Amino acid sequence: MVESLVPSLRTGLASMLEPGWRDAAPWGYPRHSELALIAGVFGTQLSAPLVGTVVDTVLRNRPERDFDDLVDLVERGPIWLRHILGERWGDSTVPGTSRLRSDVIYEAAAALVESGVEDAVSLSKVARQHTEALGERLQDVEGLGPGTWASISFMAHIPALPGHSVMRMVHQALAHDFPEAELEPAEVADLLSLAAERMATHERVLSYALSRHAGPSKGPFPDPDADADPDADPDADPDADAESEQDPPQ
Repeated sequence: MVESLVPSLRTGLASMLEPGWRDAAPWGYPRHSELALIAGVFGTQLSAPLVGTVVDTVLRNRPERDFDDLVDLVERGPIWLRHILGERWGDSTVPGTSRLRSDVIYEAAAALVESGVEDAVSLSKVARQHTEALGERLQDVEGLGPGTWASISFMAHIPALPGHSVMRMVHQALAHDFPEAELEPAEVADLLSLAAERMATHERVLSYALSRHAGPSKGPFPDPDADADPDADPDADPDADAESEQDPPQ
């Protein structure tokens, strides 16, 4: 059933995907669980260029660290994490709350460790077996939403069920040929994987492109042209800010 929808999905996506979409998705941090966590949490609220500046700051503040030891991160505590995030990012709060992002990331790391995740290898292993449970556990952390696990998974190169925005875009792409189609998340994941293979790309890249098209408030990957740092000067240009930093590491 799902495989038969691939041609229609590709046709529907042709009018949705922006030029250059194949090269727009950040590479992420598949071998660095700490960076995947930090970038994933910030990625639900900031544009890709700004997330890159966050990671650059962390790397500059701890150039000797491999950033793949969540147990050590938790043992060092939230004050240490706040310090390596730097004054700009460590002192920033989650939109709509008074919680520091550093505290939220620390609690997310603790939640992952409690779930058996210690590094990139165990993150991939646990996630493949208990992806929904991990997503639910992270939502227990005040300041994290339903899109956080999808964002972390994306940064860590871990397959995850598509979020609401991707689900909506897939059904919209299929609407012309299959207006009554009602697919479950697992079916959409399979469909995107098949479509991405036919399009000579990866499912995570295709999902990212769809989330960008959906807009910043509808998915875990904000639109760089519409998003802004909630703690920054409202008259400032976030893209100009990002360009003043080094290019995000690959």
